Amino acid sequence: ELKNVFERCELTYFEACTLLALRYFEEEGVDLAVFEVGMGGRWDATKVCLPEVCVITNIQRDHTKWLGADCESRAVEKLGIYRRGKPLVLGSMRYPLYPKALEMCREEDLYVAGIDFFSYGRVEGLTTLMDFYKDDAMDLKEVELGLWGRYQIDNASLALRATGLLIKLEEQRVRRALKNTRWEGRMEIVRKDPLLILDGAHNPDGVARVVKEVKSHLGSLTPVFTALREKEWDLSLTYLRSLSDKLYLVPIKHHRGEDIQKVYQKAKELGFKEIHLLEEARQALDLQENIIVLGSLYLIGEIKEILEGVHEG
Repeated sequence: ELKNVFERCELTYFEACTLLALRYFEEEGVDLAVFEVGMGGRWDATKVCLPEVCVITNIQRDHTKWLGADCESRAVEKLGIYRRGKPLVLGSMRYPLYPKALEMCREEDLYVAGIDFFSYGRVEGLTTLMDFYKDDAMDLKEVELGLWGRYQIDNASLALRATGLLIKLEEQRVRRALKNTRWEGRMEIVRKDPLLILDGAHNPDGVARVVKEVKSHLGSLTPVFTALREKEWDLSLTYLRSLSDKLYLVPIKHHRGEDIQKVYQKAKELGFKEIHLLEEARQALDLQENIIVLGSLYLIGEIKEILEGVHEG
């Protein structure tokens, strides 16, 4: 039935996936469904949804070809998800997100981190703790998070504020949910000795954030990196250079993957002292050192598939 719609309307891959998700959620009778925008917001396929609440975390440098080279343009595109009369939760009060939101949205619809709700926490080794969270309906203290990294405290606070606008939250359920939350391929610790972390960061801002977290809380890890052609991977490599003198590069089995020799040459220019070329993702699992794998969710997918095969075997 849907295949005819895909062909007749010439839907893109992401439009088709959005339609499939909507139909699936409808058939399953879900109470709440969470949709993540694919790119921007104003023209994204998910715009067909009629949300009860929307969330924008921040404005990063990504998809500049379509969303604009300047952060103001990207903010306008992302704010396109806003629906008048429905809550819009913002993860930042900094320019340009909050000022642009004040221009484009009703102020009474805005819920802004640092103004309307607050959180603080810390990372101790491989444990992330939210010391407190507070909004007009909830006051939490000393909550352990299942996801690793300082920025996960910010993400948890956004989730709490958005969900609290839809349903009444019970503290014990919130504590269990935050502690048991897992997100595959996002600062995912899959092995502790030697340490192996998987993260799907694939744009410069994402890689910079990962590097900052690792340097602040774990020290030095050796990156295993790949690149997608349309991403500003050369800038991502610059951030990785500040993390380690050593680098592993691995190609991915996807048509969007960059020529790994091209990435190798750029890494040499940036001054990496050791650069090793792996033939396939599987070899990363044999490395007997603390590593973090990043650069593409396609690479993370290959690693996860290998790990699942090992566990099943």
